[in-house]
Amino acid sequence: MAAFLTPDGFEGEWDCFQCKHYVEALMPSDAYPEIFKLIRSVVEGHYTMPRRYYFLAPQGCGQTLKRMLSRPSELRAKFLEKFDGDKPLGAGLDGSLVDKIRALAETIEYNVFQSSEVHEILTVHKRTPYYAHRFGGPLPARPAIETPPEMPAENESRYIAHLFDVYGEHFGMAIQGVASIKNHPKASKHFSRQREAFYSAEALRLFARDSVMPGTFEELQDEVHDGVIETQERSYPDGMERLTRVLEMAAALNLTSNALISVSNPRDKRGICHQLANTDRLVWCEEQ
Repeated sequence: MAAFLTPDGFEGEWDCFQCKHYVEALMPSDAYPEIFKLIRSVVEGHYTMPRRYYFLAPQGCGQTLKRMLSRPSELRAKFLEKFDGDKPLGAGLDGSLVDKIRALAETIEYNVFQSSEVHEILTVHKRTPYYAHRFGGPLPARPAIETPPEMPAENESRYIAHLFDVYGEHFGMAIQGVASIKNHPKASKHFSRQREAFYSAEALRLFARDSVMPGTFEELQDEVHDGVIETQERSYPDGMERLTRVLEMAAALNLTSNALISVSNPRDKRGICHQLANTDRLVWCEEQ
């Protein structure tokens, strides 16, 4: 398995994970042919030498191989000894190719070759969005939710425009931007709560990006949408009543299938409604 560190693939820096599903711990006799195959592929121009080459197996590397991997000079000597031993590693290959492989084997740095234990790989894997999906278990704790800045960000413009429509209709206000809202005691408090909910949902979206499978948060948005759309499409005296009923319904939704449920809360669900309003999937005021 290859892990590319640059967009250049095998032509740039990369790490190799040589995975062996063997019952027993790996021995030097398991490693020598793999080292040979790597060097041969480099000689033949298939790829460059990796930055690191890890041996990985269910039972790990045996003590002998571990010792050799921790002593690169010993690994070099033993490998070159095996190269021309009773059963040469290049048996059956063209002599000129074998000479090139040996020449490169004599010059490379053997500290490239290392061992990696399964628990080490899983520790790294646990920090990816795929771990919980594959192995189950609780999701990591969510980080603190950012406090909304005093002035709305660009990504808030559409749902805030829908809120302005609500306030203008319900309170009979002439909306001249956020300053108009701040000067109205009821609208100001309501507006602050909606922005806090939106930022809570945005924090959940970013958490989902790093903690669960791609598409999981979007599925949660769809579930919330499906749960409130019938409420949203009913007739109401004004947009404020529609918004209030939808937010109440969202907060009360009993969602059980999504992986994010265990770390979400009612405020997130209300915030998702504003995310949906940000793309006009939910609208509060009827068009005149």
